[in-house]
Amino acid sequence: MNGDGDVDEFSSQDEDWGAPRREALAVPVADGNLFELARQVGVLYWRREPLNITAVKRRHPDLLAAAFALSPFVGWKRLLDIAGIPYGKIRVELQDTVPCAICGTRYLGLQVHLHRIHGVSAKTYLAEFPGSEISGERLRARFFVRTAKSHLIMPHWERLWSKEYVLDRIAELHRRGVALNVQSFFERGHEPSLYAAGTDFFPTWKAALAAAGIDPDQVRQQLPRGYWTAARVVMLLQERLNANQPVSAKALRTEGSLYLMARRFFGSYEEALRQAGAPASITRTLGLRPGRGMVLDPEPAVPACARSTRSSDAPGRLARSGAHQESSPEPGRSAAQ
Repeated sequence: MNGDGDVDEFSSQDEDWGAPRREALAVPVADGNLFELARQVGVLYWRREPLNITAVKRRHPDLLAAAFALSPFVGWKRLLDIAGIPYGKIRVELQDTVPCAICGTRYLGLQVHLHRIHGVSAKTYLAEFPGSEISGERLRARFFVRTAKSHLIMPHWERLWSKEYVLDRIAELHRRGVALNVQSFFERGHEPSLYAAGTDFFPTWKAALAAAGIDPDQVRQQLPRGYWTAARVVMLLQERLNANQPVSAKALRTEGSLYLMARRFFGSYEEALRQAGAPASITRTLGLRPGRGMVLDPEPAVPACARSTRSSDAPGRLARSGAHQESSPEPGRSAAQ
């Protein structure tokens, strides 16, 4: 048991339910039948099988795929609700290690293994094996807890990001009447980690909305033509400066349009700040050098705080943790338990 009371968290390599280990039993999937799928989920719940998304994706991939294939969109959380199963009561299975898709050996993290043994980068590996992961689920869950908890509209019910959890969360916000257009997300500063994960797992936010059964055209909020001008950018930056609000590049990237328009109209964010009359003390704090532009990403970046560790640009602490502990394959028992 973990510190969450009713939610059990255990490794698939070291299950301890107070009873002999039982293998996951195959569950026949009924195509398109919502209540039959709910009944099958209830069977798994009473068998005491883990029902978090990543565990079900390993044990019963057809069942999870059927839940997300229903039309209109249902998803996993809604299916559990229909089955009468509170998400806080389900068992949770997080694996300590991740298998290498090339050789099959399991490690806590794969970055160093891929470089030393196979001579490939994480980026090349993920392109070659779509859907693969670089770090074990427990390691990713620790990173998720640290980075995905700011500006939430509702609490998280999963322990780490997945493509399915992104869709579940989008659908749940939509059911609660939350505006899901990009403009509203950025202006209100809500759920930045969801937007980041959505654009990580899907080509665009529009594609993520469509996959969750939401018509992007119905939630899109268009600004009138000519809304953005150089004068408006300067005015908005001055308002932030006068209100003592953060004006760092990192803060403005989570605001979305203002940062991008500052670069568009002035060539660099540094120049936009100068035009807005930012004092030298602020530009020094931001690390700006007189006469030189900022080092910026070649493309507009989404908030980096919640990007999935599937990316090769995972934070240094995460990469170092995986590299330090993956020098030898994981023993048969769970290290985290």
